[in-house]
Amino acid sequence: MHLATHLDTLPILDDDQVARYNDLRGYTNAQDDPCDSVPEGHDPERYRQHMSCD
Repeated sequence: MHLATHLDTLPILDDDQVARYNDLRGYTNAQDDPCDSVPEGHDPERYRQHMSCD
C-alpha cells in the first residue's frame, strides 16, 4: 500500500515537483543519478519504477 501511494503521487506532479519530492524523501544526491543509485534495503526493480527510471 505504501509503495502504491507513492506511485499514484508521481503522475499528478510536474517534473520540478517530482524532483523536490524525491529530494525531500532523501532519494537524491547532487552527484548521484537516482536511477543508478538504489538505496540499500530497497528492491531495485520497484525503486526504479518508483523513481520513473524505466
